Amino acid sequence: MGAGAGAEAWWRGLAPWSGSLRIRLAWQALFTAAFALLAFRSIDLDELRDAVAGVEFAWVLPALLLFTTAKYIDSWRWRYLLRGLGVAPPQRALFGAFLIGNMVNNLLPLRVGDVAKIQVLANRYGASRAGLAASVFVVEASLDGLVFVLFLLVALFAFDEIEALSTVSTAAIVSLSVVALVAFSVAIILSRHAVGPESRWLRALPRGWREPAMRLTAQARAGLEALRHWPRTLGAVALSVPAWLVEAGVFALFGQAFGLGLSYPTFVAVMVAANLAVAIPIALWNFGPYEALVGGVLTAAGVDPAVALSYAIAVHLSTNLWIVGTGLVAFWLLGVRWREVFSVHGPGSPAETSAS
Repeated sequence: MGAGAGAEAWWRGLAPWSGSLRIRLAWQALFTAAFALLAFRSIDLDELRDAVAGVEFAWVLPALLLFTTAKYIDSWRWRYLLRGLGVAPPQRALFGAFLIGNMVNNLLPLRVGDVAKIQVLANRYGASRAGLAASVFVVEASLDGLVFVLFLLVALFAFDEIEALSTVSTAAIVSLSVVALVAFSVAIILSRHAVGPESRWLRALPRGWREPAMRLTAQARAGLEALRHWPRTLGAVALSVPAWLVEAGVFALFGQAFGLGLSYPTFVAVMVAANLAVAIPIALWNFGPYEALVGGVLTAAGVDPAVALSYAIAVHLSTNLWIVGTGLVAFWLLGVRWREVFSVHGPGSPAETSAS
């Protein structure tokens, strides 16, 4: 009961009505203002206006529909990653939870949406939170990082459109790529050695802590199932590729709207840069880092800086609004209440899990 109350208090502290969240939003707003100042002071506003004036908006809706298609493929991959948990939520619920998570990530800081989609499945279908968290924060994140690095290497070294990234963009991409590779390696080691019932750190715990710790690590181990055996790991990587290739098509369609005339592999690099920018949410709605990395890749590919910035802003704004809209639709179709997302009570709650 005490553990459940503590978990709920922590989670409610991230709710949009909490004071702690307002402080985090204020800090992000300051970072956003700083990035905006740096971005716009070097661009002529008349050039920016001219770049937007020639946009063919007929490409925007197909691009946004393709974006949702990529998320649907992601939800199928999530079904594969959840095999070890012994629960099989309907695909409709997995897809809806994915859309809700994306929306909350867009509206709130610190990747809170990743916890929101865990909450939807835990409260509704009794899946263990520890297993869901392991699948999302360890397996899913590490697989995405690995695929991003593979895509980036192909896009940057196999094609000659991208000539020279700025020092800041290069440093950011290289640093995050190294972090992604290290995270994937750690995830593999963790899944195979650190969370088993024979783990030394579990046996060293006091008797009162040992049993709940073993229960939680068993649930987490189930969530890490896709990383514990190489055939399953390769299968998970293979399922990761189509969703990101489809999402790269979103950036390519926006490229058609702006008449950029770049090859598809270049838009793969743009897609990777965009996702790396949102991986560490230091600014409000990721405004600033997103425009800097996306614009940096396009500028390196020969696009005029004003056009590159207008493209980055247009894609960022359009996809953000679309994510919020589709997330609200998912809330309505699944009958999820906002406060329900910030409650640890339900079929997957700690109290009920221990009682069972």
